[in-house]
Amino acid sequence: AVDNAGNQSEYICSQGVVLDTTKPVINNVVEPSVEDSTLKDTNAEVTFTASENGSYSYELKDKTGKVVTQGTNDITAETESVISLTNLSASMTYTLTVQVTDIAGNESEVKTITFITQKTMPVFAENPKIQGTYGQKVTEMELSKPESTNGIVGTWTISTDTEDIPSVGTTKEYTVLFTPNDMDSYATVTVKVVPEVAKKAITITVDNKEKTFGTANPSLTVTIPANALVAGDAEADLNLTLSTDVTETTEVGSYAITGTYDNDNYNVTITNGTFTVKKASAKEIATVKETYIYTTGSNNTLVSVNIAEKLPSNCGTASYTFTSEEAILSDIAINNGTLTYKVNAGEKDATGSITVTITTKNYENMTFVVEVTLTDKFIVKVQDGSNVQVADGKTLTYGDMLNSLTFADVKFIEETTGKEV
Repeated sequence: AVDNAGNQSEYICSQGVVLDTTKPVINNVVEPSVEDSTLKDTNAEVTFTASENGSYSYELKDKTGKVVTQGTNDITAETESVISLTNLSASMTYTLTVQVTDIAGNESEVKTITFITQKTMPVFAENPKIQGTYGQKVTEMELSKPESTNGIVGTWTISTDTEDIPSVGTTKEYTVLFTPNDMDSYATVTVKVVPEVAKKAITITVDNKEKTFGTANPSLTVTIPANALVAGDAEADLNLTLSTDVTETTEVGSYAITGTYDNDNYNVTITNGTFTVKKASAKEIATVKETYIYTTGSNNTLVSVNIAEKLPSNCGTASYTFTSEEAILSDIAINNGTLTYKVNAGEKDATGSITVTITTKNYENMTFVVEVTLTDKFIVKVQDGSNVQVADGKTLTYGDMLNSLTFADVKFIEETTGKEV
């Protein structure tokens, strides 16, 4: 190098200069597309990468060749760049050119992309709703039809021929389509909608049941009206639980049968049933037969018979009424389940009877009868456990008199009454 005064520098020698003449390449271009929502009526989006660092420039023209927009931006090698194009016209053909310049100033081939914006899109403040009740097909449900905010008139439809019956709380989406009346000028709109499904209200009736006191309970059941359940559903799906307070020992009366259920698709009203416990068949009570000497009767003494102890222990509360025949019986009364009466003196072989009707909580009416006979002597028998035998084990020798024997004490009872005599 030589300055203005003629001074000369020392010589410097390099090993040479390397010049970059390689053109950058535009790769991985993704053109605007309706399917991925990068192409609409008033905007579009293009993505791409470049092989080198540098910058890119783009220019957008409409179908008349008028430049709509242009710009430049830095780019990093192999990193996605996005060109967002806005304020476009609907249904318009556009041409976008893109070129990359690397740091050395090398320019790529010009990439040309042509696209047509969609027709004017109807705009809505809210999505439509699918609303219905469990049991309806999705195509039978009510579809709300919001109006577009940009004045485009059209029709909403559920775009499916499915036979699906959505459950309450479903998360499955269904396609709903808005079709403009003027399809030449305006685009259709497709949205995904999850149905709002309400529970189906049904009423079921718990069947009335009955049984006889002291027997096992029958199975508890319900009646479900025809077509109340959705096709394919069964009673078991309701997870019904039926209950009653009635057990084998529950007394006669009427009791409730109630129910609960567990199912997300139904709102079930359960009409309670009635469990009726009926009286058991009457138990037979043996007739009491008594004999008295006709000249004295019972000697003006009250005779008592405990009727209550003859009844089943589980008969429940009891009440008593009586009728009597013949004048030899008097002062008849029943208190706390005990029958009392007097036997009057009368003609030999005269008879009388008392018939007691017993009404209890748990059994059909039972009948107890006392039969009395006046006689001149009692018929007796040896009491159980007592035996007629010679005292002290003595025996007779030939020639001895019978009256020489003595007998051990023996207990006798009236044959009819069992009274010891």
